[in-house]
Amino acid sequence: MLKNQTVEKRKLLTIDDFGTFMRIFIEQCQKININNLVRDIRTEVKELRLKLKLQEIGQNIEITSSPCYFGKERFWFICPKCKGRMGTLYKPPTQNIFLCRKCHNLRYMSSSHHQMMEEKMRKKFKKTK
Repeated sequence: MLKNQTVEKRKLLTIDDFGTFMRIFIEQCQKININNLVRDIRTEVKELRLKLKLQEIGQNIEITSSPCYFGKERFWFICPKCKGRMGTLYKPPTQNIFLCRKCHNLRYMSSSHHQMMEEKMRKKFKKTK
């Protein structure tokens, strides 16, 4: 074996407690990944900024996150009443608290309009019979 090859081989080997050479595998090594660090920092900064914005509202609203594809994260509000994970919270004009639409019993206008139209059609259909 050439001298350089011997040196290269010894870089992969270490001496154990008994004085014999042993191979070190990558799984045994501690590692640090730049992409993971950057992602963690971005997440922490986003969480801090979100919490500051929520403090301006004047209501204690919890935040949680879930992992997305490609290592990203999505943030969610926790509804103060039902504790559900929500993307949007609402504060109706007659209330002074942000909750999810189910807890406030809110509906979309379009769904109400559709129900009204169905009711009218049923009444017309019954009259013609």
